[in-house]
Amino acid sequence: MHNSCYENSNSYMEWKPNEKIYKTINEALTSSCNSSNNNVQIEVTKVLKDLNENVSDAALYLLHIFMNKQEKNDVRQVGGLLLKNYINSKNKFLTIDILKIIKNEIFKLVEDEVKEIRNTSGSVITTILTKYEGIDKWPEALYNLLLLIERGNNDVVDGAFRAIIIIIEDELMNRKSADSLFFQFCKTQLLQKLFSFCTPQEKSIKKKYAAECLDLFITSSCFTTNGVFNEYFPQLWECLGYLASEEDTQILKIVVTCMTIITDSRYASIFTNLDAIIQFMVNATNSSDRKVQLEALEFWPVFIKDRSYIAYSNYNNNHNNHNNHNNHNNSNNN
Repeated sequence: MHNSCYENSNSYMEWKPNEKIYKTINEALTSSCNSSNNNVQIEVTKVLKDLNENVSDAALYLLHIFMNKQEKNDVRQVGGLLLKNYINSKNKFLTIDILKIIKNEIFKLVEDEVKEIRNTSGSVITTILTKYEGIDKWPEALYNLLLLIERGNNDVVDGAFRAIIIIIEDELMNRKSADSLFFQFCKTQLLQKLFSFCTPQEKSIKKKYAAECLDLFITSSCFTTNGVFNEYFPQLWECLGYLASEEDTQILKIVVTCMTIITDSRYASIFTNLDAIIQFMVNATNSSDRKVQLEALEFWPVFIKDRSYIAYSNYNNNHNNHNNHNNHNNSNNN
């Protein structure tokens, strides 16, 4: 299998696939999806090995299958997964020009009506970011995903948010300096969007995904007093207050987790709100949802740790004594 159709075309529209090669690849992927027979899988592996080693524009054939809505969805998805693996392996034929074409086209698939295609396209985007470009070299990826979230119907929002979540997870795992482009993007763009999606006025699935993103940042200590997002804590705290009134158990579970972490890491910052937190946790502990209930049970050992509950008890006693003293004085005056 050899091909010379790719002649430094600058766009996907200019690229013309060799019909024989395309048919061979398509038949192999279809066979792979339709049969678990060992001999069939061996033949498919041979075809793909030949593709990777001898076809200079193999990535574009895989992209073409991935984008082609006339193909069956499982075949398209396999094409996308193979494209991701091709990029991940840093194949010798993956030139800057071919990578540019993939980067230009891949965001169309984030908007696909098929969930599996959207998820796979997000994996391709994050693979390019982690293996080749990095956010510093491809900041457009983040901005494009944010635009899709703002634009979109639920399918588009779902695909774009899933990609952003993968990027956040990867960036937090490979933590860079607070001045990195990723954290700057979060401070100037992403956080404010996430906060706005948590308000009572927001009724779409954006709220659930925004809560997931904030959860990732909180569990990675980004909102501690020494964290990279410390200055945004008041807005975060307000958002958690909004989310605490939601009925969605997935959101409530996230709020319980986040409040437990914050009670442990920023006790002084939320001391005067502990009455509301404790009432919320009592309700969560009695939740009909088992996952919310179990998560809430994790709060109480944290609350008791370091005898902080004694400080809270003393605070309440002093507060009550102060009120009683004022009431007594008022009675005497009368």
